[in-house]
Amino acid sequence: MLNIWVHNLGHWQETDFAHLLKKLPENMQREICSIKYRETQWHRLVGRLLLKKALKHTQYAEQLIDNWTSGTNGKPYIPQWVEFNISHSKDYIVLVFGEQEPLGIDVEYLKKNINVVALKYFFCENERKYIEESLDKTHAFFELWTRKEAILKACGQGMSNELYLCDCSKNIVQYASQNWAIQKVQIVEEYVCHLAQNTQQQAFDLRYIQRVELSTV
Repeated sequence: MLNIWVHNLGHWQETDFAHLLKKLPENMQREICSIKYRETQWHRLVGRLLLKKALKHTQYAEQLIDNWTSGTNGKPYIPQWVEFNISHSKDYIVLVFGEQEPLGIDVEYLKKNINVVALKYFFCENERKYIEESLDKTHAFFELWTRKEAILKACGQGMSNELYLCDCSKNIVQYASQNWAIQKVQIVEEYVCHLAQNTQQQAFDLRYIQRVELSTV
């Protein structure tokens, strides 16, 4: 079974940052501190702490996080551990882990001021029709966007690829010579999240990680 862990950044104060940062290897600390925006620093920090906790949850040594690396396609992985993927948007961080097959997850905050029309070139004809016929076009846009990004993250491909080639209007998507099963992950209101797997849909355990659980990592 897959595990999906969710954490709300609102649990933390700015004064907690330095203490939490010290829980990570020095190279990760330097990487996080080199990021320009503080919100992104928090996203990266908490994502890594969730991962460290997940290592222990799967009965691996926490120190295995030192082996974090990226493949030729830029997708992060930890050798000798399970497949995982991390996503973040605004106040929420999401981690999926638990299988050896490629996984991708994406969460997005439902921004109210997005220009859906200006971004329609990212979508194929079926997807544009889905958005145009929806009563809530913003929600429809993010439904498709998170599906696309989850698949691209599972493949290890960036958003610079020709997104319109990835028709995500169905729950089974053919892309990069593979079939991808898409599942919606209901987290909280005002956020949309989707999971992509290149196997059949599998059950997942959704868990909300509390502040105290990361404080003791």
